[in-house]
Amino acid sequence: MEEKSLQQRLDHARHTVGGDPWAKFIDIRIDEVEERYAKVSILPEARHLNALGMVHGAVFYALADQAYAVASNTAPSPAVLIEANLNILNAGKPGVRLCAEARARDVKRKLTTWDVEIKDPDGKLMAVSRGITYSL
Repeated sequence: MEEKSLQQRLDHARHTVGGDPWAKFIDIRIDEVEERYAKVSILPEARHLNALGMVHGAVFYALADQAYAVASNTAPSPAVLIEANLNILNAGKPGVRLCAEARARDVKRKLTTWDVEIKDPDGKLMAVSRGITYSL
């Protein structure tokens, strides 16, 4: 099998992985894609809130998951997330964009450890996540 060029992998990550039906359904936007890096964001609306009027934890997790998916699929082999944790540090508010950046922390042959930071537009750290992907 012929290895894809970096540009082909970036295009695949941005358009194919970035066009994931679930991510589109909740309106996650792909902002930047580089090798082993992705920046994605969401503008929370009323439908993204919990009963207390704050951004639902599942939205934070979905945003981190999409950042992992896009970033990990810029590598030479396709990858899937096999484990992730999430710590929500501050409550998200409707109408305030949340931006997640995924970066590779430790790259091995089959397993890669990733860090994701979710911030608001002022750079306030809203949540952190660490995950592991498996290269197929």
